[in-house]
Amino acid sequence: MLFIKGEVRKIDMIVSSCNEKENFEIATAKVELYKGCNMISELPKMIEEHSITITLDTSTLDAGYYNLVITYSIGAETMKRKFEVEIQDVC
Repeated sequence: MLFIKGEVRKIDMIVSSCNEKENFEIATAKVELYKGCNMISELPKMIEEHSITITLDTSTLDAGYYNLVITYSIGAETMKRKFEVEIQDVC
């Protein structure tokens, strides 16, 4: 995901099942932003049916590369998704 410093954007991660008939609920979720191997913040999130929504505000972040890690649980399983984020300066 590419951002220009100062952008504030909503991000929705949709969770789906391989079995279309399977009903599931996202029980918990945690969203962390990493620069290198250092977690720099935990972001607020909203769980709604089969999606996890966050808002990423880049105004206080330095230009560079980050990893957005979303950890969520469904039943007895815990899953993680990692997204690469690039923030560029305006100039």
